[in-house]
Amino acid sequence: MPFSTEYLNDGRGVQFAGSGVLTAQEILEAKTGLLRSPERLKGLHYTLIDMSDVTELHVTRYDVLEFVAADMQIALTVPRRMAVAIVAPGDLAFGVSRMWEAFAEVTHWCTHVFRSRAEAEPWLRPWIEGRPPTGPPA
Repeated sequence: MPFSTEYLNDGRGVQFAGSGVLTAQEILEAKTGLLRSPERLKGLHYTLIDMSDVTELHVTRYDVLEFVAADMQIALTVPRRMAVAIVAPGDLAFGVSRMWEAFAEVTHWCTHVFRSRAEAEPWLRPWIEGRPPTGPPA
């Protein structure tokens, strides 16, 4: 599957990993899949989306708006401010991810788009360790 889902740290985190040709439908299916497990959602503190192995991305601006609509539903279930780190080395994936980040401000999540996993992991570390920063979203 070009967009896999894996729960991490006893359900405190979730990782989505894309590979090959990735479509909007595959991303949306993964997001709506989270909504089918509200009990799991309640335990989430962070999400890592890794698109390092994506060779093609088939996503439009309208697809990004659908992603945000699903994320708004997820945000209603997650009982705290969550961190979302996106690893997007390719220019298209990076641009689409930044577009998502702008629209996703409505979730009040802490979000950031990185070019490499080596940059993303230190940023996520406080949420992974259960000590997220306090204060307004960064």
